[in-house]
Amino acid sequence: MQGTALQTVENKQNAQNQLSLNKPLLTPQDIVHQVNLIQEVMKTVMKEGEHYGIIPGTKKPTLYKAGAEKLLITFRLDPEYEVISSVHEKDFVSYTVKCTLYHINTGNRVSSGLGSCNSREKKYRKQNPYDIDNTILKMASKRALIAAVLNGTAASDIFTQDVEDLSGMLENDVIVQKINKQVKTEKSKVSYKFLLGELLVKKYGIDIKKEKDRAVEFIYQRTGKKSLTEEEAKQLYEKLKMENEVIFKEEEEDDIPF
Repeated sequence: MQGTALQTVENKQNAQNQLSLNKPLLTPQDIVHQVNLIQEVMKTVMKEGEHYGIIPGTKKPTLYKAGAEKLLITFRLDPEYEVISSVHEKDFVSYTVKCTLYHINTGNRVSSGLGSCNSREKKYRKQNPYDIDNTILKMASKRALIAAVLNGTAASDIFTQDVEDLSGMLENDVIVQKINKQVKTEKSKVSYKFLLGELLVKKYGIDIKKEKDRAVEFIYQRTGKKSLTEEEAKQLYEKLKMENEVIFKEEEEDDIPF
């Protein structure tokens, strides 16, 4: 009985593959046939808990790697992986992988998907990131594979991405956003000690690096201190800048010919 069912699936698969390959565009009927084929594969070949899972609170079954592999066989698709980016820092490892699917019979590109994983995800953060480097790479690859299969077979009508994977990728996105925000904040910070040094050179001819004693004396006369915090440097910088702007304005007014 199962052999007959599998043969039916195979016959429909061959017909669908030929239909798709011989047409530049798929009709609504073609798409219906493809969805029906996936549903029949799910019913006949896949097993709940092994190829897909029903997670409480979700409307659709979540596709597992084993289920994605069954769809690869069904549609004769060959996955190729490419590491788009990787990060290896002292306490952090991250991979982003692209999976591209090609039709085995023709070599035509069918679809692609991205997946990422990092050592700061909840289930990895207590482990040494370098001990699980390969695990993180495999997880990113698995997520990319499932995304590519869902994209390429229109199976997202039936399945969704593994909820655990989605939460991991969401958490990864949050971490990346925090890192980018931190980097942006650091770049936007202005060092007033540096700006004060530039102002002393331009307006007073004092090079802090070459004339440290002279610079210290100048600062002491202005503030009563020989070293400044960043906030104190900001206050002195703004004060000197204002003074020079006033002087510049007075010089302009002196040049008026009436």
